[in-house]
Amino acid sequence: MRAYTVHLPSEHGADPLLIKEGFSFWAFLFPLFWSLYHRLWIESAVLILIGAVLFVAQARWGFSPNIVTALGFAVQIIFAFEARDFLRAHLARRGWWQPAIIFGRNVDGATQRWYHFSGAER
Repeated sequence: MRAYTVHLPSEHGADPLLIKEGFSFWAFLFPLFWSLYHRLWIESAVLILIGAVLFVAQARWGFSPNIVTALGFAVQIIFAFEARDFLRAHLARRGWWQPAIIFGRNVDGATQRWYHFSGAER
């Protein structure tokens, strides 16, 4: 079973948003595009800044291309593990609240469990 965090908007009656815990494959492959798609502007700016620093490290400071590649790969892995936490923080800044963590085989099963245990109606 997978863990999902349940997020509800500040207005009542809206549908919950469930975010899966763990590694994000798409955030690993395309970190900048993933963060832009989810409107994570601060995180996107930080990724661009890290890329610029790595470029300058290789071009100006003489870092080996292997070291720069390894550091870029490390940034991608760390971002992929933290991507969904960045998304949760973004929702919290926008006024969403997290009432529960729910488990299910998939998002549909977890959503059904949320409605069953919360007593909310669809």
